Amino acid sequence: MDVIINRIINVWKRYGLLKDDEDIYIFGIKLFISESASFLTVCILSVTFNRGLNGILYLASFATLRKYCGGYHAKTYISCYMSFVLIYMLSEVISRFIVPSTAICLFIFSSVIIFLIAPVDTKQKRISYNHRR
Repeated sequence: MDVIINRIINVWKRYGLLKDDEDIYIFGIKLFISESASFLTVCILSVTFNRGLNGILYLASFATLRKYCGGYHAKTYISCYMSFVLIYMLSEVISRFIVPSTAICLFIFSSVIIFLIAPVDTKQKRISYNHRR
């Protein structure tokens, strides 16, 4: 991944597109590649297993939870990617064995838990005093 990022940075330098610290651009490109890979993997898996709606719901739910609740931050991009995909695959396997009424109960239970403990204060994403409960 670093080779691709360095090529992109060098092209941007050649055309005078870098205006600030190069590290900011490198971080942004890494994040974009990581997020895109995760998104595309879930889309491909959900379409492959004929579970497109589940994939869309998973991506929408996960994005919303991550934005507003915070939570676990992996140490590397690859471990983040692997945990994201594994959680999706696990949720797909579990969803095949759950009847709708149980799914609704789990949704309500998990929503209450999230409401009670979110947002989560982590070292990587600090919560300001005003946003704490």
